[in-house]
Amino acid sequence: MTLQTENPYFAAIDLGSNSFHLLVVKVNDGVIEKIDRVKEMVQIARGLNNHELAGDSQERAITCLERFQERIRDIPDSQIRVVGTKALRSANNAKDFLRRAEKALGHSIDIISGYEEARLVYLGVSNDISKDKGRRLVIDIGGGSTEFIIGEGEQTFQMESLSIGCVTYSDRFITRDQEDAPEHITTEMIWQTYYATCVELGHIARTYLRSGWDISVGSSGTMRAIAQLMQEDIVTGIITKEGLNKLVNQLHTHGHLSELEDIPAKRRNVLPAGIIILSAIFDQLKLEEIHVVDSALKEGLIYDTIGRMTTDDIRNNTIDKMMAQYQIDQDQATRVDTTLLYFAKRLPSPVVYGISVQKLLHWAAQLHEVGLTISHSGYHHHGHYLIQQSDMAGFSRFEQELLALLVGSHRRKIHAQRLTLFTAENQQMLHPLLACLRLAVLLNQRREDAIELPNLTVQRYDNETLEIYLTLPDGWLDDHPLTQHNLAQEQRYLAPLNINLHYV
Repeated sequence: MTLQTENPYFAAIDLGSNSFHLLVVKVNDGVIEKIDRVKEMVQIARGLNNHELAGDSQERAITCLERFQERIRDIPDSQIRVVGTKALRSANNAKDFLRRAEKALGHSIDIISGYEEARLVYLGVSNDISKDKGRRLVIDIGGGSTEFIIGEGEQTFQMESLSIGCVTYSDRFITRDQEDAPEHITTEMIWQTYYATCVELGHIARTYLRSGWDISVGSSGTMRAIAQLMQEDIVTGIITKEGLNKLVNQLHTHGHLSELEDIPAKRRNVLPAGIIILSAIFDQLKLEEIHVVDSALKEGLIYDTIGRMTTDDIRNNTIDKMMAQYQIDQDQATRVDTTLLYFAKRLPSPVVYGISVQKLLHWAAQLHEVGLTISHSGYHHHGHYLIQQSDMAGFSRFEQELLALLVGSHRRKIHAQRLTLFTAENQQMLHPLLACLRLAVLLNQRREDAIELPNLTVQRYDNETLEIYLTLPDGWLDDHPLTQHNLAQEQRYLAPLNINLHYV
């Protein structure tokens, strides 16, 4: 790993449904050293069964992020990753909360898919355990979802994120009060939690059992807390079926767990649900034991961020796989990419917060014809859908939306409704990028190699109107009457975005 940065520190923040985690590391000669980690049990998923983030949960979260901000303020933005998971994926009022959260933290927050969450969990775990353990089943029980990954080494074979969480299931089946677990957990509560988990697992159990694994690994605070409750004669860091059954029997017999003094109060409140969930997982996946590790999503974020700054950016692999899967004409993609990046260098320092514009345009050029495998008619719309709906390893939801917008708007009439999904500030940043992509595609319609690239200048007036000047070689337009006609049409397409295209 060759990494050249002036600041050796990296930070990852995981806004989980149960806990918020901050991890700060120092990279020294390729060695990653954990410097600081902070965990606060915000439990932002409390009360989420009505699909709204509760007011008190939001206030706990904002207070926590204000504290985190002090720790990361001196680390470069490009070396910080902040992600939100299940609770922030599913809450109807998440957008309003995220605006406040980003202001409190002083950094953008990416909402990631369940698939991406699973990938990052595995990335963190795979770098924490021996490489000779064979095929692994990795399970991460969170507050709002549980991830299941089968992989070997750094390669994954199966990844799923199910809506099984110790906070949401505790709210739904066990907890009577918003703050405290009931003094007595009834048998009915236990069975409701168990069967709900089994129903969700029914979607994946047969496929996973067919794939098989050599060792099962558990991450997350819930796993560590359960391992802490195992009997003294059981090896530390391993959850066995026998030990887990004793905890479940204790819930059935006494309606509560004993010996919880060393476990934080908020964890104690949701731990019974976590134990029952894990019991169902053991039964459905026929497990005998799980080895518990410390690393999880936040460590995966660190490795992924470092990869983005070296040659190991997983997003490039994702794009390559999509190009192969949808049989994209790589020569044409390269032609458009060359023209587009030539134009992009002449833009007035475009910035899309937290994203490399050069990479974004490069990926858009590579995937702009991804929809052709479905239909030539309106293929840009098919491309928009494929990118928006695909599981794209390494990409946040926001990055996918940006990429889908560019690909879906690279030709013909621009659908303004797609742009309204973004803030006014982001729309303004996107306009010159979109114009450059459209022009790069238009000028390469003949699919000729080594076209003579025109001069391009971009100016913005009053933060509203964008003026684009395209200067072509003498006599070029006379030799390309169809392109001249298309440029005239492009003027009309760009005008509604307050973009004035001039060409000579």
